[in-house]
Amino acid sequence: MRPHDGDQHRVGRSEAERRLASGNPTSVASTLVLLALNDPDWRWVQRRAEALARHTSPDVRRAVATALGSLAMIHGQLDVTSASPILLRLSRDPEVAVEAADAIEQVETGTGLSVSGD
Repeated sequence: MRPHDGDQHRVGRSEAERRLASGNPTSVASTLVLLALNDPDWRWVQRRAEALARHTSPDVRRAVATALGSLAMIHGQLDVTSASPILLRLSRDPEVAVEAADAIEQVETGTGLSVSGD
């Protein structure tokens, strides 16, 4: 393994913010997932994901669901109080429902908390 192999999966905060604000759905979605998988500050990533939850692009909304589920699985924690309404809304969005259902399962498995409040 080369010394900086892991660096290709990391992006600095200022670069991440630039990409998330770019308006390019592909860049926004891929950056959000990259952050969820690699950034150690799950709270910061969760806030970014939640801010994009009503994006007009279904690809970005799918990335939001994927990011929230990944954060829960990787870190074993997530602010479920703020994430639950977003995931439940996305689960009713026909363009994102499959990814949202997967994310709900990941959040419940990863955190041990119910998304539906049951």
